[in-house]
Amino acid sequence: MGKTDLVLLEPIDIDIDVAVIDATLPDMPLADFIPKMQAVQVDSYVHPPKLLVLVPAELEAEKSNILAAGVQGVCRKDAPIAELADPLRKVHAA
Repeated sequence: MGKTDLVLLEPIDIDIDVAVIDATLPDMPLADFIPKMQAVQVDSYVHPPKLLVLVPAELEAEKSNILAAGVQGVCRKDAPIAELADPLRKVHAA
């Protein structure tokens, strides 16, 4: 496992409605991180968070692959905060 700290995702006693994740993790491909995150949460007594992934412009073509990996939403990393609010609301409501 990379240095990305999945300990923060281990079962905790609070619910996280939406986790916002940067698609460019420094030490682990996003395709590896998503199932590891989901596996850490599977034994939790709180509901697993929905995932919103922030993608840089160079990965925007990968949106469909990212969604297929099990996340609920994707948004441009450089989007103005007003444009981030709508995808965040949609993921939360899903």
